[in-house]
Amino acid sequence: MLPAVSKELEDALDDAPDLVVVLDRGGRVCRANKALARRLGLTPGGCEGSAGSSCMAWGGRSGGPLELTLEDGLPHTAELRDERLGGDFLVTTLPLTDAAGAVIGALSVATELSQKALTRV
Repeated sequence: MLPAVSKELEDALDDAPDLVVVLDRGGRVCRANKALARRLGLTPGGCEGSAGSSCMAWGGRSGGPLELTLEDGLPHTAELRDERLGGDFLVTTLPLTDAAGAVIGALSVATELSQKALTRV
């Protein structure tokens, strides 16, 4: 089980323009930020408990950054197309570990690479 986070961290995740999701060791969504939920037509709470693959293509992709991070406990980055979310993304997945260093989940951040997204910067 992932530990609770502060209200300030929750607010920062929700304010991020990138698509952010926190997943447990089994690849289930523990937290999705507003940007990801909005792209899916859901609320952030509406994503919780679902399989990562139901929210984004990189959540269930064999050999994808999320799967690799959960397997080896290392950060991974890949450029991926996600038809459901309607874009190309640079996805970085980082391990979440407990006090003993065991992987208990992952934080995944997807930055849209489309021309539309790049012109917003």
